[in-house]
Amino acid sequence: MSFDFQSIRPHTTDSRLVDPIQIFRSLRVRDPAINDLWLGQADALQPWNEHRLLKDVAIGLNTGAGKTLVGLLIAQSLANETRGKVLYACNSIQLVEQTRDKAQGYGMDVTTYFRQEFSNQLYEQGKAPCVTTYQALFNGRSRFFREDITAVVFDDAHTAENVLRDQFTLNIKFSGNPVAYMEFVSEFRDYFHRTGHVSTFEEIAQQNSRKILVVPPFEIRRRYEAILAILRKADLSGNTETTFAWEHLKDHLDQCCYILASGALTITPPFIPVRTLPYFQGDVRRVYLSATLNAPDSFARTFGKVPERIIAPETPAGACERLILAPILRPGTENDVSAVSALIATRKALIMTPNYLRSAMWESVATTPDKDHVTAAVNEFKRSHAPAKLLLTACYDGVDLPGDTCRIMIIDDLPSATGPLERFMWEYLRMSKTLRTTIASRIVQSFGRISRRMSDYGIVFLTGESLVKWLSTPQNQMALPQFLQKQLLLGYQISENINPAEIGNTIDRCLDRDESWISAYENFMDTAVPLAGTRNTSIETELAISEAKFASAMWRRDFVSAAAILTGTLESAQQLSASTQAWHLFWIAAATEIAGD
Repeated sequence: MSFDFQSIRPHTTDSRLVDPIQIFRSLRVRDPAINDLWLGQADALQPWNEHRLLKDVAIGLNTGAGKTLVGLLIAQSLANETRGKVLYACNSIQLVEQTRDKAQGYGMDVTTYFRQEFSNQLYEQGKAPCVTTYQALFNGRSRFFREDITAVVFDDAHTAENVLRDQFTLNIKFSGNPVAYMEFVSEFRDYFHRTGHVSTFEEIAQQNSRKILVVPPFEIRRRYEAILAILRKADLSGNTETTFAWEHLKDHLDQCCYILASGALTITPPFIPVRTLPYFQGDVRRVYLSATLNAPDSFARTFGKVPERIIAPETPAGACERLILAPILRPGTENDVSAVSALIATRKALIMTPNYLRSAMWESVATTPDKDHVTAAVNEFKRSHAPAKLLLTACYDGVDLPGDTCRIMIIDDLPSATGPLERFMWEYLRMSKTLRTTIASRIVQSFGRISRRMSDYGIVFLTGESLVKWLSTPQNQMALPQFLQKQLLLGYQISENINPAEIGNTIDRCLDRDESWISAYENFMDTAVPLAGTRNTSIETELAISEAKFASAMWRRDFVSAAAILTGTLESAQQLSASTQAWHLFWIAAATEIAGD
């Protein structure tokens, strides 16, 4: 036999749809629950398509408004237009798999990448987006750094800040590397003894203190060779817990903040050099999706810039019925944790705490699952019935418990200081104004864990004096959605006046859909007036962008320019707070010293 040359034909023109709404109409949807685009989805897709050439576009859609479909259609649209490599970033492998399953239900093809494996070749061929994790994008050894990425869709963009910080953070733990940790303790002992911190330092060295100490940059430079020797000997590149951060930091250790605590030394940049990552350079287009669209300052702190356009369609999705109760507001309540523990004893409930110290206060009710088994614990909780409890520590995203899977939630204490650097800024520098929008975002996300659909309803207990007080402050309330502000006004009024003996019956009436409760709730929500206006974050935004530019210049080792950048916004830093100005001066001095002055 011989080859038939007459069978050779040129390929027909590969014409791909670019308008995301047209792409949806062309799909063979497999999920019977999907009939058409919702109004809010169309109202997000149409303006995005009109401004698709912009580099940075943010889209805010409430929980339950179909954000995933919007993101997938945009990602496919960008792949069709550019015929290049488009990424769709999620916060966890669980969410990658969940997004893949939804895409299949929509009749869409995607590639997934996790555990160092691609599921197919469509992404490489520019035919479909690649759904992967923030960790895979941002870790120091990311394979995507070497690829010609044309666009990135950041799902749940508000979660990126913590992930970015984690990828640029080295934790030298006594539990994992006792030799290195103790060598650092020995190396820094002389300085802290000389500066009058003898007792605090020795308590930390004996791992018998909750306090932390920051080693100043000039001391890091003085002991730089010894620090390098300790880290090289620790073989951080050969340890899966440190290798990815080490790749980011190994040539920038003199530009980092060193925080010493009992059992761990944390090494991390004062501001993340996000602008140095390839996804934020060149002609890459970026789309940011969020159920709680971040304030400009929080957004700039995460991504080093503000969106060129913000699309936030009006939609009732996410406006779920809630009865919010804060027992501590009732005179005579001495221990709100004990009071709530008794109220939920026979009920199924989710408990969210900011740290393990607070989690220990709930140990008679539940225990926190190991970090490697959180997903399994969440899935088991979904299938369980009363009186099941799920206790999560410092986990404000990626947990979806809609409908009857959970109707009662406890948000315990203020979700501040989730890492050593943030803790130093919150507890020691008192930079509450700088962190206000970050904390507000976590609180809003917490409320959304059991409020996933328009028809959802439930009870939310607030425990911890710091949380209740924070939510009572007008400037803090203004950082929250107005719908949630109204619910807080209602909940605080009930909490201040209800007899403790009536709370159990009140919970039952809410969950049993008592008509008098529903009528009172709807009437209050229709007539309540939240705080007028929105909080002005122009100064915070200016400073966040200045910090991002400073970090980028430092990473390029252009220390003179870095110092000049922060110096240029010192007056604004002073207007925000004296501690913010002091923190910026601290790093201006560090950059100036490294430059040789």
